[in-house]
Amino acid sequence: ALKRFYQTRFAPVVAKKIVYWPVMLASFSLFGASIYGASKLEYHFDDKDLAFEGSPLYEFNKVDANRFGSETEVIPCEVLTGDFDYTSEINQQKMTALFKDGGLYESNEYYEPGTLNCWYSDFRDFGNLTDASEIFPPNEFYGLLDQFLLTDDGSAFEGSLIFKFDSDMGRERLMSTRSLSVLKVSTSLSDRLNAMDSIRASVDAAGLPDAFPYSPLFLFYDRDSVVRDEAIQILLISLATVFAITLVLIGNIKASAITLLGPCLSVVDMLGMMYFFDIDLNTVSVICLALSVGITIDFSSHITIGFMNSAGTKEERVAETLGHLGPALTHAGASTFLCTAVLVFSTTYVFKIFFKMFMLIICFGMFHGLVLVPIILLLVGPKEYFNEATVLAKSIEIVTVSHASTSQNVTPAIEDDEIDYEESLQQN
Repeated sequence: ALKRFYQTRFAPVVAKKIVYWPVMLASFSLFGASIYGASKLEYHFDDKDLAFEGSPLYEFNKVDANRFGSETEVIPCEVLTGDFDYTSEINQQKMTALFKDGGLYESNEYYEPGTLNCWYSDFRDFGNLTDASEIFPPNEFYGLLDQFLLTDDGSAFEGSLIFKFDSDMGRERLMSTRSLSVLKVSTSLSDRLNAMDSIRASVDAAGLPDAFPYSPLFLFYDRDSVVRDEAIQILLISLATVFAITLVLIGNIKASAITLLGPCLSVVDMLGMMYFFDIDLNTVSVICLALSVGITIDFSSHITIGFMNSAGTKEERVAETLGHLGPALTHAGASTFLCTAVLVFSTTYVFKIFFKMFMLIICFGMFHGLVLVPIILLLVGPKEYFNEATVLAKSIEIVTVSHASTSQNVTPAIEDDEIDYEESLQQN
């Protein structure tokens, strides 16, 4: 019944100009709107979203956001310095330029005033070095540092200074240090990334050979900063790979390009609908986008290959292709829908995103594969592998050879029967 529907009802309707021109207009209008939506799509992923609905953590985050929410937040940040000569004049000057009051670090726009807890600043205060040009005598540096660490102020930094034994000096020397501070940033992704890049630039400007800022949240900021570029790269590589494989298997550039049209439009439409349906662009949705290329190509490629293997006019080839493959592709889409439909009852963020994204994949994949691609093939589809005359000639040749073979096998049998009959009459 489904085969008859596709071949005798659906295909003839799709082949009418009054139908396929509005369908194409609607498809490419949706494509244009999706491009606009995709351009407005912003990355967003909050670890708080991973709490499932109804859990104590979810309720706490909800109340905290509603009653105590703010457009800004403070994040801890450490400045780590590595293994270099802390006694040298030039390195002491660089440390002073970085950590002095109003220096490179404190003058950063994202620095929260009064939060820098730096051992070197307190060490300079201990040595009464008030002018930025003043330094500790290199040969007295570690002796004064030992005295500083014995004071109440200095003992607070024991956990922030790491020493290692130096055989040339005959004593321990600094191998690594850290200074603590707080940064104030807004909750927007762009401001977070700007804060991370800005504070790194301030530390780099000091010119210390081995110094960098660190915050546990920088791990997530670095991840967030590359997701958009990674998503574009993954999708482009996936689409290019699909085109190369279909070109090898189909052997026709035009047919491969039409096949690629399905997943291309599906991906762009999904990106646009993500904006309009308030689906965040993040690592979860990007995974679904990558999967969408492999899923949606099935609908388009089967239709195109069926069209290339059919003979007759383009209308007949489209009707035959939809009649043979339409039911199977419909069953595939319906079964995938049913398998993922159970996720609608999920209370976790990840499964909610998977449900929404897979619904879009199925809808756009089936629409482009079963409606738009057949229309494109109807209008500009390439020639078939074998034309109707060739197929008919091959069929006649096969029937002729089969008939001749049958005749050769039957004639000797008849002659043998006649000889047996004559011999029996003679004996009687």
